[in-house]
Parts: sequence; structure tokens; C-alpha cells
Amino acid sequence: MRQIIVLDPNSEAAVRVQKLISAWNTKESQHYQAIDITSVSSEAEDIVYESTHLGSTGQLRVLIKRNFTRLLRDKMTFNARVAHSIVISVFVGLIFFQLELKQAGIQSFTGAIFFIVLDQFMSAANPEFVAVPLEMPIMTREYNSGLYHSWVWYLAKNLSELGFQAFYPLLFFIPLYFMVGFGPSNPKLFFSMYLFLILTQSCATGLGYMVSCVSSRAALTPIFGIMTILPLLMFGGLFLNASMVPVYFTWLEFLSPIKYGFRGACREFWSSIDSIPCGANEVCSARTGQEVLQNLAMDKGSLSSDAAFLVWINILFRLIGIVALYLRIRVKH
Repeated sequence: MRQIIVLDPNSEAAVRVQKLISAWNTKESQHYQAIDITSVSSEAEDIVYESTHLGSTGQLRVLIKRNFTRLLRDKMTFNARVAHSIVISVFVGLIFFQLELKQAGIQSFTGAIFFIVLDQFMSAANPEFVAVPLEMPIMTREYNSGLYHSWVWYLAKNLSELGFQAFYPLLFFIPLYFMVGFGPSNPKLFFSMYLFLILTQSCATGLGYMVSCVSSRAALTPIFGIMTILPLLMFGGLFLNASMVPVYFTWLEFLSPIKYGFRGACREFWSSIDSIPCGANEVCSARTGQEVLQNLAMDKGSLSSDAAFLVWINILFRLIGIVALYLRIRVKH
């Protein structure tokens, strides 16, 4: 506009050109003002977003609360787990009711301990096999919306269920402990065995997380779960004596929570038995609790080492789970 040359500044054409120049300048100034307003509003929106967007700690807190509330509101699952704990406990207690400490009772006491550990392991692992695949659609949608990180969701799920991993074993073990007759007047024995049940159930939950994160289909995870549990069960310490494990499978022992849960509970119980009666016409397989542990090849290590193995296996399962979850989400993107 400024390059237009007008010979007569008072002519009608010059007046029209001057009006065009004024209109152009007015339009340019309005345009730049709009840009400034948009920039300011955009910066304000960014500030508001940053101030309202939760950090990792806030995300973790909200997700823990939401998941814990969901678990409490799922009354059908909660009532089923409670009913299972009470009914199975009473039923097994009636089978092993007030066992006598004698030679024939060695097998019964050992079998009762193994069943208790196995029940707590299976009852905790099975529900978790389908947990992650069923929750993945919601989690993926919220993750894509930028609501939280995947590791925060996984950590919140782990933390929100820790209380239940202590509640269900307690509900199961209290009636069974006194019905079997492990040691009604020995609180140390009760809490020691209860501790191993908590650690075993927590490991089972970690195994469930791992399998469900590795598998992408809810229909297949129970199959993969059983395939994973069976080797751990075989090396649990009851079906196969620990001293007779093939050399090429010894590494599997270090991955079996059932073994360390069973060995820890057995070690605690039989270590409290000073003598086992043996009649004149009986075959005396063991006269003390320590001899029982030797026959089962459970006299090596210590209670603290059994607990430590359960802790590290639990951590291993959960770490594999978060890595598998991360890879699944990354592949989808």
C-alpha cells in the first residue's frame, strides 16, 4: 500500500487510496491484538493445567483410594473370599481335628501344614490371573488421556491390596489353628506361621500380577497360571524330597514360594516339638521335631532365610509384571 504513487493528493483516487491504507492499518492492529490475547489466554490455560495436573504422588493417592473403594464395593467377590476362608477352614479343621502327636500323626500334621499353605497360595493367585486383562481397557483409555503413568497405576494396585493379603489368611488361620491343635498355648507359633501365610499369599498375588500382565487375554491367563503353578507345586517340599531334586531343576526351588512357605511353617511347628512318643511295636520314623525336619530335608537354612526368599520372590514376580505391562503399552503405541 505504501508503494502506491499518487500524483494528485487531492484527487478522488488519492482519497480512496488513503481510506484503503487506513483500513489496512486498522485491520493489522486488530489482528496483532487478537494474537496477543490468544497468547495470553494460552499461557493462562497452561498455568491452570500445570497447577491442577496431579503429580506422581497425587496420582498414586487417588488410584489407591479408588482401587480400595472398588474392592470394598465389590461385595460379591469380598463375601465369596470371606466365605471361602471360613468354610474351608472349618472343613479342613474337622478333617484334621485335634491331631495327636504320635508317629502316625507326623504325616497328618505335615499334610495339614502343606494344605494350609497351598490353599492360601491358590486362593490368592486365581483371582489375580484375570484382574489385569479385565482392567486393561479402562487403564489404557485413562493412560492415553494422560491421567496417570502406567507404573503409578501398577504400584497403586499393589499397595491397595496389601491389607487384604493379611486379612484373608488371618480369617482362615484362626479357627484352623485351634481345631487342628498346633499349639493353643503358644502365641509365638501362631504368629510365626501366620507370618509365613501372609508372605505366601503375597507371593501368590505377585504371581497373579505377573501372569496377567504377560498374557493379553483374560481367557488364557488361568491356563498360563496353572502351567506356572504346577512346577512350583512339585518342588514345594511335600511331593518330592528336597534332597532328591534333580540337579538340572534345582534352580526351580529358588522360585517356589510354596516351598519356602511350607518349609518356614513346618520349621516353626516342628522346632517347637521336643519329643514324639513312639510305642514298643511302632516304627519310629522320628522321635523329635528336628528329626522330622531332617527326614523332610528341611533342616537347612533358617526361618529368616525362608522369609527372605519369600520376599525376594515376591519382588521378582511384581517386577516382571510391571516390565510386561510397560512393554504391552509401548507395543500398542
